[in-house]
Amino acid sequence: MSGIFSGDDVLGPASQTPIVIFDSLACVSSCSMGLFILTTRMNPNIRRTRAWYIMSITLTVFPLLYLTNAGYQFQSNDPPFGLCLFQAALIYAGPPTATLAVFCYMLDVALSVHAAMSHKTRSKFSFRVLSWLPSAMFMLMYTFAVMAVTSTESVTFDSERMFCGAGAGSLHARTSASFTILSLAGMLITEVWIIVMLVKAWRNKQLNQPGEHALQISVTVRFGIFTVLVGVVGRCVQTVAL
Repeated sequence: MSGIFSGDDVLGPASQTPIVIFDSLACVSSCSMGLFILTTRMNPNIRRTRAWYIMSITLTVFPLLYLTNAGYQFQSNDPPFGLCLFQAALIYAGPPTATLAVFCYMLDVALSVHAAMSHKTRSKFSFRVLSWLPSAMFMLMYTFAVMAVTSTESVTFDSERMFCGAGAGSLHARTSASFTILSLAGMLITEVWIIVMLVKAWRNKQLNQPGEHALQISVTVRFGIFTVLVGVVGRCVQTVAL
């Protein structure tokens, strides 16, 4: 049985199969999120906040980071150091940025719920901060990943030739994992805060009541399901990427 690619400097079919599956899953994941955003955008009856779009776009781009050196995955030789470092820096910046974008969206929902219960209007400053935090995290982690490289041999393809990195125990991986865990912890705290506010709203009979500051049970249920899915996906991303 021959592989997709053949040649003297190309991996054998057995080594190509997991790479093809990995790349295919990345493409399907990114395309699915892209279609989800497009469908939402084209429906005039669906309104989403800026934080939601930033989170969704971040999750759409994130899988593509693993494909920046797709042409070299099937070769026995590593890509040039510059390309390998470029991909490694993107990947180490990816998980913290993605989880922070989700956390910012959850915090955006929590602040909106709090404003509705308090009969107040949210400040524009909070919207701006939550919109720019993921971008700031990406630039910070990307810059750190590039500057923390000590030698050209420290960044290479992993043993499965899926993507470039500095190793699971490297400073890059530990730093990326630390920021990712902090965002996941923030998500958990924010979820508890939302639950507490919704319980209070239920006791005060603010759920499903007409008016500008009403809280809908259907929205609460959808957000709860979303949180569970994000927690599972986040854990999988952390395990695979780091």
